Amino acid sequence: DVDGSGSIEFDEFYLLVCILVAIKDGEQKQFLAKHSRTCFELLDEDGSQTLTVSEFETFGFVFGFSKRSTRSVWKEHDVDGSRTLDYEEFRMFCL
Repeated sequence: DVDGSGSIEFDEFYLLVCILVAIKDGEQKQFLAKHSRTCFELLDEDGSQTLTVSEFETFGFVFGFSKRSTRSVWKEHDVDGSRTLDYEEFRMFCL
């Protein structure tokens, strides 16, 4: 439930199933690289065109990151120091 609505919409369900299949097949990085825009848009809960650390943490489970690890990876990719990730910074993470 990425948007916190209390239910899982089709696009959230579809993304989850695709991620789970990618994880099962060991293809999560390839999946992210190929579908980075879609993943970014689903994680951007407030529509700000940026990801906060809490929005990014929603995604950490894909790589088995702990909350601490997720924050570390997020800081590493916040190149401009804005305390948010724009799409280009998120895309660098996905590659």
